[in-house]
Amino acid sequence: MDRQVIRERLTATDRGITPGIAVAAMVAVSVTLAAVLGTWILTTNPGGTGTVDAQTEVSYEGGELTVRWTEAGTADRLRVAVGTDVRIINEVGGETTLPASPDEQLVVVAERADGDAAVLSRDRVETFQEDDSFFGLF
Repeated sequence: MDRQVIRERLTATDRGITPGIAVAAMVAVSVTLAAVLGTWILTTNPGGTGTVDAQTEVSYEGGELTVRWTEAGTADRLRVAVGTDVRIINEVGGETTLPASPDEQLVVVAERADGDAAVLSRDRVETFQEDDSFFGLF
């Protein structure tokens, strides 16, 4: 059959859907997708508390690194690691002292009870020289 013959045989009733139905279907799909994504986004962080933060003071003196938790922010505890040595500070005002060499890396992580966490500091120990302090509110 010729294309012209096929086109002549098609009438408005032979088409799959009308333009109005197509628009309605697209709107329905968009609304459904928005509802699903919105529900997923809102339930991934049910507390809605945002990021985890805290304030710490870090000092390095005589081969020892001291981390003191100065303000809670939204954190419930701090996890402090130098090399393979990991310590936990459970209360504001608490501190921990770890042996450290200048070439090791310090990582301080603030954690909430619901499992959310954020890295507050990740630096080489040598950056916290004697009489220098690090104050971080993130």
